[in-house]
Amino acid sequence: MFKLYFCSVVILVGALAYTKTFEENYIRKINNSINVLNKELQSFQKEYSYLKNSTTINKEDIVDKIHEIRLILKKVDPWLRYFEPIEYKKINGPLLVEWEVEAFEKFEKPYKREGSGLYLMEELVQEEKVNFNAFLNFCSEAQNSLKLYLADSLQSELRKPNNFLLVHRLFLLNLSSIYTTGFECPDQRRILPELITMIEEQLDILLLFAKEGVHYNEEYCSLFKDALRFLYSFKGDWEKLDHFTLIRQYIEPLYSMNQIIIRKSKVESIAYNEYALNNEANSLLDKTLYSAQEMKGVFQPITDSATTLKIQNLGRKLFYDPLLSGNIKRSCASCHKPEQYFTDTTEETSLQYDQKSYLPRNTPSLINVAQNQLMRMDGKHFNFFNQTKEVLNNPIELNDNESSVVKKILTCNQYKKELKYLVKSSTEKKINFAHISSALSFYLIQFQTGQSAFDSMMMQKKTSNDDITQGFNLFMGKAKCGTCHFFPGFGGVKPPFLSNEFEVLGVPEDTTFRSISRDSGRYNHFQSPEALFAFRTPTVRNIQYTKPYMHNGIFFSLNEVMDFYNQGGGKGRKLDVINQTLDEDKLNLSSSEIEKIISFMNSLSENIGYPKSKPALPSSKNRKFNARISGGEY
Repeated sequence: MFKLYFCSVVILVGALAYTKTFEENYIRKINNSINVLNKELQSFQKEYSYLKNSTTINKEDIVDKIHEIRLILKKVDPWLRYFEPIEYKKINGPLLVEWEVEAFEKFEKPYKREGSGLYLMEELVQEEKVNFNAFLNFCSEAQNSLKLYLADSLQSELRKPNNFLLVHRLFLLNLSSIYTTGFECPDQRRILPELITMIEEQLDILLLFAKEGVHYNEEYCSLFKDALRFLYSFKGDWEKLDHFTLIRQYIEPLYSMNQIIIRKSKVESIAYNEYALNNEANSLLDKTLYSAQEMKGVFQPITDSATTLKIQNLGRKLFYDPLLSGNIKRSCASCHKPEQYFTDTTEETSLQYDQKSYLPRNTPSLINVAQNQLMRMDGKHFNFFNQTKEVLNNPIELNDNESSVVKKILTCNQYKKELKYLVKSSTEKKINFAHISSALSFYLIQFQTGQSAFDSMMMQKKTSNDDITQGFNLFMGKAKCGTCHFFPGFGGVKPPFLSNEFEVLGVPEDTTFRSISRDSGRYNHFQSPEALFAFRTPTVRNIQYTKPYMHNGIFFSLNEVMDFYNQGGGKGRKLDVINQTLDEDKLNLSSSEIEKIISFMNSLSENIGYPKSKPALPSSKNRKFNARISGGEY
């Protein structure tokens, strides 16, 4: 896997000289932890091999030993995760089975990843009837994966200290998103001890660099020490952790400084974990932090502002134009209403083409759609353009086809003139549906960059609000929302932002909770037990204005949504959901805590600045087309 995905870091100019002592200390520190971890896993395997034939065990002793080994792992966690993220899941993977589609493999079908290692060992040993063959196999698999980190190919990368700049960047991203939430730590009492262990180890490396006078200076190390002292102040009590202050005062400025260091050092990489990241984004809240969807399509080469404005204006008219439907009565804006944050808040699901039935799923907002690696609630499409084609061709949505739409559009002289002008600078020189879909997506780009009140608070541009910060801390902590809705996008895309997460929540068919929703979700596109009823985790940004909620739109208030999660999802409400990924245990959130979480989520509303009026549509040579209504009739 290393050979397939990793290309070594290159210093383009001004090769940096390190003393031999520095390099030896740097490499020794990392390898010592890897070797100790390897020996501890081997010792554990040997010590507990008797479990296969044992009927009495001391579970507490086993869990305590796992916790000890986890602390050793955390010393070297950032390097293991960076250089071989897939193998890392066999050392500390939180899921027994995971179906993945990575950003650079979108054309391939989802493939199966089987987890193993410490997280699953700890989960398994807590069960009433423990499968010790599986338990010891998890340990064995972790050892096998760890061997890769001791191989010559990876050791050569560890010997390049400049790699640390990128390892450290991913560490900071994970520190803001998954390390603090318990995403990969089954015992919340261990979150802070493990977190502190990682930060102490990172600090030791930073001090080595500072002593060498390369990359990291006293200012950076001092702020990092302050972050460590801040974590010490909670004395291991994770429930009291102030996630907001940790990110705002420490992680956010550290990330900004590290980005500047990366650019100054001219470090470049096409490593697996660098695929989506943007070296130019200085803030965790910058919407260009990573790239997921290419929204310019065939107009990608166009950069001048005058022409991009022309494309946006064309896209806006097309978005409202019923010529994109078979009966000239529906438009994109029929379901994705700009004044309703590009969704439909009036019904559980929008009307079908026949004007009688309703669509099977809630209309998703198009705000921040570019932040997803996969499109649709079931992840069927890997880009926006394929999704556009499906909606166009779907008999219950727009009920048309590409060639028909192009012909209708070209009956309008204004459209024809605009497309002839734009096609000269596009990647395709003959007008086709790609120019229409690209204009539509280009129009939506302007709605992908909005900032919220919460963002301004986090970037210290606005005074923080107690209810909002407390709500955020509950969101990331007790309520466990942050283990699925990852900071900073608050959807199912976690660092390094290469794929979308899917969850099985046990959403009911209706609010009577008599049965689970009949929609099979991701299972419709590949049949595996884990994919049944699984849906892509959406962002909670703009959730205040994008009701109804869930894939079938059954909840019309955030209080209903919070109650659903507080009760443990479908399984917590006694529905038969064998593969539910949401914890079925009650969260025991009080009404006051729920209100604070809702206050936080409301603070994620963005000012999208959509035009209040509908555009006038171009006239057509076909007179019957000129009776069409901007935005559609239904």
